[in-house]
Amino acid sequence: MNRGANAGRAVLHSGTVGAAFTAAANGCRAMAVSLDVLSAGEATAASGGAAVAAAVRVRDAERHWSTAARVALDLLPRLLAGPVESVLNVNAPDLPHGRLRGVRQGSLATFGQVQMTVAESGHGFVRTSLQEPGQAAQPGTGLALLADGYASVTAVRAVTEVSDVDLANLGATDD
Repeated sequence: MNRGANAGRAVLHSGTVGAAFTAAANGCRAMAVSLDVLSAGEATAASGGAAVAAAVRVRDAERHWSTAARVALDLLPRLLAGPVESVLNVNAPDLPHGRLRGVRQGSLATFGQVQMTVAESGHGFVRTSLQEPGQAAQPGTGLALLADGYASVTAVRAVTEVSDVDLANLGATDD
């Protein structure tokens, strides 16, 4: 289980989702499961950078991993009923299961909860930092659902080749 939500288009950079995509590429159904450490359980009263600071203070042993596990188990029949190579991206808020408001289908947000930015660069180095996007979660996204106390599930497909882009005659010369 991943520590931190994978609820934005940056799932392409997630090792958890990447492992599920690898399983799908090898003919398996797969589920990437994440626990949102910035979820309603601790971030509702916080704002701005305070949400990130609050998340750091909670020890992993005190998090509600069992909530994410129960959500995943409940979704297994849907995964198994889907086509081979199906991938479900599941995010659960860090709440006791009894406080979970349910499971909803969510879309991928434009960004995740945090974005990587270049803080400083110089000769031979780049220093990066993580920042909250500073915008409200887009309605209907997994991030909005997590903020409202719901677990979110999104069916995703690995990066694939497309055939509707004209790449003909690439080897031709312009004489």
